[in-house]
Amino acid sequence: MRVGFYSDAYYLPTGYGRNTLNLMSRLKDICGHEVFEISPNHIGPPIEPVAGMPIFDGRTGPMTVRLIRKLKPDVMIHIRDNWSFIRRWQPPGYHLWPACKSVGAKLINYTPIESCPMPLDLVDTVTSEGDLTIVHAKWCVDQLVAQGAPEDRLRVLRHGVEPRIFHPGVGDRKAAGLPDGEMLLQVASNTERKMVPLTFIVLKKLIDSGRDAFLYYHGPRQGFFSLDTHANALGLAGKKRIFVKATDDPSPVNLDGFEDRAMANLYRTADVYVTTTAGEGEGVPILEALASGLPTVMTDTPILRELYGTFPHAYFIKSKQEFPTPWGFDWIADTDSGADLVNRAMADPRPTTVEVPSYFKWDNITRTLEGYLEEVSGRK
Repeated sequence: MRVGFYSDAYYLPTGYGRNTLNLMSRLKDICGHEVFEISPNHIGPPIEPVAGMPIFDGRTGPMTVRLIRKLKPDVMIHIRDNWSFIRRWQPPGYHLWPACKSVGAKLINYTPIESCPMPLDLVDTVTSEGDLTIVHAKWCVDQLVAQGAPEDRLRVLRHGVEPRIFHPGVGDRKAAGLPDGEMLLQVASNTERKMVPLTFIVLKKLIDSGRDAFLYYHGPRQGFFSLDTHANALGLAGKKRIFVKATDDPSPVNLDGFEDRAMANLYRTADVYVTTTAGEGEGVPILEALASGLPTVMTDTPILRELYGTFPHAYFIKSKQEFPTPWGFDWIADTDSGADLVNRAMADPRPTTVEVPSYFKWDNITRTLEGYLEEVSGRK
């Protein structure tokens, strides 16, 4: 089967980008499918950063249509943030459905969702702009069905983690170039949705209470929030309290800085993972941290509670929902609750073994997606 992905996985390697790269490679290597990606962020001739997985320039709708007609996939998978399914935000994606129909290809839309209320454009996508829509949790299905989406066109598929890499153990802090002290860790793909300044406030509260704490932040330095500005405002700048591994490089980062074994070492090295995120698709770094046995303090949002509530070393920050916001919704973490939970997480025994549920394991995820491909293509 020839399977195409419309995504920007190669250029966004933290969350669903990493998930997509894993899905692509497994469909190719394990299932024997021919796989390619059309990227709205790639400009220029095709590249092949991974052997047998070419990436094509799909920055405009007409370019995407021409590629689909030329490559003639059996199934296209449109895997993007759910806001990218809103027509006025991401017009090129809306050329996929007619282009797929013109060559007899099926279309699967695959999106993280934690929107409440749900953008109605997304309900239209589920209803009339594809053959199937994949989401990450039952909560997502319930939200879409409540606004009129047909449940028989919805399926659930988790992001995955590799327990042979991400598991409890002893980390090497010197290899990561980090000092002694109580280390908080956060990995983020952006500053605004992850509400990184609130994590800074949690750190400030811990320091003011007498803890010898610092934050290692892996993600963009700039964005809707300038992290330097917030660090200065809180009196944290220049005091070796915040260490930033910036990913703002304008060139493709691929997996640079997010190589699995280096990340696994960071999770084992840290004392607590903290995210004051306002909303997640699934939160791949959260899953990796939990699988690594790292106590993880996170905003109490519906999807995170559903996905990770069974892990005994998951701690949920008291939160409230704010509406409206530029995103249509936001869960705002209470920083006092966040600081209290970090103190508790540091005091509780750290797990030496972690049982990762089977639905987070790549072998099961690959088999499930294979089943969805067979279902839409009629090969079941």
